[in-house]
Amino acid sequence: MSLNNSLAPVFEGFDQKQVHRLYQIIDVKRYEPGQIIFEESETAESLFILLHGSVVTTTSLAGKTREISSFERGAWLGASEFNWQAPYRCTAVTRQPSKVMVLNQRKVDFFDEKMKLGFYRELAKKTARECNDLAVMNRKLSFSSHLAKKGLYEARIHKLDEYSRSPLVRSMVKKIPRLPLFVHTLTSRLLDENTTAGQIADIIQQDPSLTADVLRKVNSSYYGLRSKVSDISNAVLFLGFEALYQLAVSEGLRQAMPETPKFEEIHARALVISQMLFSMSRAREKTIPVRMATIGLLHNLGESVGELFIKNNPNLEIMISIIDQSQLGALLLEEWELPEAICRSVQYQDYPEFAPPASVPGDVVDSVALLHFAKLCYQLLAGTPEAKLPTLYAEAYKARLGWEGLSIEEILKKYVLDDLMKKINTLPEFIKKLIQVYTSN
Repeated sequence: MSLNNSLAPVFEGFDQKQVHRLYQIIDVKRYEPGQIIFEESETAESLFILLHGSVVTTTSLAGKTREISSFERGAWLGASEFNWQAPYRCTAVTRQPSKVMVLNQRKVDFFDEKMKLGFYRELAKKTARECNDLAVMNRKLSFSSHLAKKGLYEARIHKLDEYSRSPLVRSMVKKIPRLPLFVHTLTSRLLDENTTAGQIADIIQQDPSLTADVLRKVNSSYYGLRSKVSDISNAVLFLGFEALYQLAVSEGLRQAMPETPKFEEIHARALVISQMLFSMSRAREKTIPVRMATIGLLHNLGESVGELFIKNNPNLEIMISIIDQSQLGALLLEEWELPEAICRSVQYQDYPEFAPPASVPGDVVDSVALLHFAKLCYQLLAGTPEAKLPTLYAEAYKARLGWEGLSIEEILKKYVLDDLMKKINTLPEFIKKLIQVYTSN
């Protein structure tokens, strides 16, 4: 076989002298099946031309290796990356015994003018073709993404109107005891931005059992205080009226919900997210921190309702498990006659996972966005890697809040942890430990 017969098509017009010159300059490598030619993210220092055999390109997606394309004789691998000195976008692996021409810039510089002209002309064509293929693929992916998002949106909302009319859902909601009166009184105060610490303390002190519950909780190992707090006024001084308010509402929820391990887990998560929302909201002028803290306390009540109903009706577990818990929680809050802004924020809380901000009513979109990021920050704090968080529309909601360009970790540190660390001694013990474990890693 002549040298010309083993060349890639771009070099087939070379005369014998140029062919010999080419083989003096370039490297030709042989690969066994399964060998890696180059790996994804490596800087493209070389271009590879397949002289014989076959190669597949793969990429890592969601922790799995997925095949992208396959190539035969004459294929140029890494052309566009070589042209722009960018990292390889994929990994190239031989499928059969293969022979590959390896070119780098230093070797190309040794080509004569005709060889350079042929090489760069073909490189430009290959790069242009790859760019065109990528543009076509991008359009297809954009259309597929649009259909997927539309399908996800429709799948999540098409039955929402049916919840309020469902006899099963209605019976679940009506069987939950009503909240104590003081919770209604406290939450109604959220509509007034001028509510003072003294007013909150007065409301709590009007209910002797609530006062006793609050003082017992403040002086328990829950907070880990070194000295006893003897009255509500001192509790306000130590905790701050917003934390005292959260504690009072929290105790009210405990009176309405069963004392089960599952409720304790759900409620503990709500307490952390409530603290996060208060801190996040303090950095924004458009939201009331204590109202956001209340939304955090109440956002996952639908889970508790579902758990309670399953406990009493185990034969309906499968049916109950598919009910949208956010809608269930919102219906319960409506039944309890809590402020509409709180109910609607709970109702729309999952929308950022499958719909842009424009799909959320304007009067609650900011509170929904904050709740979404508080839940993401909680997951990050609890050990979920950021790459696994549901962030399909996160950038759009960040823009809504003025947080463009920030990662979830940066949001957690800037708008949550910095504030919580300032009052770390007034936080419940389990929240302190959660923060300490995260910050020590």
